[in-house]
Parts: sequence; structure tokens; C-alpha cells
Amino acid sequence: MRPFLPLFLLGGVSIALASCDAASRPTEKEEMVTAIPSERASQSNAAKAAAKPHIPDSRPQTLLDDPSSAYAATVLPRGDEVLVTTPTHLFRLAQDKPMEKIPARLGEVQILHEDSIAFLRDGKIRTLSLEGRGERVIVTVEHYVQYLLSSGPRLAWLSHQRQGRYFIQTESAGSVKTLYTSRKQVMWPVVHDEIVYFLEQSEGVWKIGRAALDGRPVTFGTERRGRVPAMLAVGPDGLYFYDGPKRGVRKLAFDLSTEEPIAEDTICSPLAVSSRVVCAQVGGVTDIARKGADPRTIAQETDGPIADIAATDARVYWIVDRGRDQMAVRSAPLPGL
Repeated sequence: MRPFLPLFLLGGVSIALASCDAASRPTEKEEMVTAIPSERASQSNAAKAAAKPHIPDSRPQTLLDDPSSAYAATVLPRGDEVLVTTPTHLFRLAQDKPMEKIPARLGEVQILHEDSIAFLRDGKIRTLSLEGRGERVIVTVEHYVQYLLSSGPRLAWLSHQRQGRYFIQTESAGSVKTLYTSRKQVMWPVVHDEIVYFLEQSEGVWKIGRAALDGRPVTFGTERRGRVPAMLAVGPDGLYFYDGPKRGVRKLAFDLSTEEPIAEDTICSPLAVSSRVVCAQVGGVTDIARKGADPRTIAQETDGPIADIAATDARVYWIVDRGRDQMAVRSAPLPGL
């Protein structure tokens, strides 16, 4: 793979969302692949209605092509560079610098944690320094970790026991501290201001909970019935979630007391939030600049479904599944608010 040097300016704070799946080991053959529209990915009628039609200001940039599973990779904007993690490699892409492809056994769950990548391998949560590239064991865990979360110097995670129990946990003085245990299904954890938010559901009933890293009692919002949100995302002013094509994107206050619509009759999954909501749809990427605003088309994406998306205030980054064990990482500028 020959590095594609992205000519862009990066900025803002990253909000990254990750999925987990098996991935094959990338080869060392270096080449740059030009994105070719795929006949199997077509714009749905719902997605067409969701985005205000206009021609994007620029074509998306392909930052990376790699023979890896898109669903085991994570894109992580970081200051003036972009990190891409897979179970076997760390990629570093920065303006006016050659791409770095660093072999690293990162397992299936990775997250940016201060100046390191935190990950799970062999039953231990570890960090890989982005400066010295040294590896450090943080804590040994008993159960399989599904999601890792980073909040300042603290790490938290959602783990799952085979018998069906779920755990929201964190590290304290080198040992595991359990914040919440449930026999119901727990999913989509995110963290803001040292509070883990999560969705708990069972038999058609779901609710969103709060678990503080300092061990305060866990609290929940209102119980709801029906469709379970596809994911949660943290914004500067609340929790965002996609509630189906009709109800669209909604925002929940951090104290879980109030909820409001942001954009109805739109598709937004997966989603990321920076100074605006950024949505993946069949056929491309849109943004919602403010409450009630029409979605705007940012870039077209016809190579396949979008597996991961992240946004700063200036740009959006996404990973597209181009087929079995083949992913591309792309980026596009975000228009003014």
C-alpha cells in the first residue's frame, strides 16, 4: 500500500465510535487504490429524502486502503494527525508526512487514551505509547471486554460474562472496580465528564443509565418500549441517538431528564457529534448543523456501508467496507455552521 498524503488541516476534538469483528492480517504490498463506485451500494429512497440535495464542495479524500475488516478498525482524529487502528496495525497519517504503518497486536477493541492507544489482549487492558511505542499493562480483567472508554486519565469498559451478566467497570489503584452489574443486556456505553452512559434493555423495554467513575449510585432515565436506538454518541450538550427514519436524531440531556428532536425523517447510523451531528447513510455522509436544520450532503460514498465515523469541528472521517477484508478510510471537509 503506497501512502496517500492527505492535504488537509485537522482540528477540533475527536469523537470516535468503534465496532468489533475479526480481521485478517494486512499484507505488506503497497499500493493506492482509486475508489470505484460499486453497483451493490445504491442510495435508498429514505436516504434521498433525508439529505438536502446539493453537490458537495469537494470529493472525499481516500487516506488509506488496506486489506483489513472495516468492522475491526477504528478511525481516531488526534490533533494534527489521524490514527487508524486494526487488530494488527496502527496507521498514523499527518499532513506533509509519510504514512506510518506500525505492526502492533492491538486485539479487537481499541481507543485513544491521552498519548496512547488503549486495547485488550490476552485478558489484560494495555496501552501502547504513541511517543516511545512502549507497551504497558494497566489491569487484568476477568471477562471479555466489548467496549473501552477513555475519560481524561481514567479508563472504563463494558465487559460481558458468558452466563449473561454485564459489567460497567473501571480501573482503580491497579485493580478492577465494578460500577454496575446487570443480567439484562447492556450496550452502547459512552463517557462524558467521568460518567459512563449506557443503554440497558430486556423484553422490549429499554432505558439509559448513568454510572459515575467515582462510584456514586447508578441512576436511570425513563423506561421506554419499542425500537432500541442503534447507538449512543456524546455531544457537547447532551447524548445523541438515532431513533429510526421517522423520529430521526434525538438529544437527551446529560441528567437524563429531558429529550428533544434534532432532525426527524432522516437516516443517521452510525453517527458522530462535534459542533454538529454527522450522519452515515446508504450512499454517503450528511451533517445536521443545528436543531431542525435540513441535513446537507457532505460526500458521496458508493463503495459500501460505512462501518465507523468520527468528526472534528472541521472534518469528518469514515471507514467504508469495500468487501471481504477490504477497507478504505476517507475524509471530507465540513461546511460552516
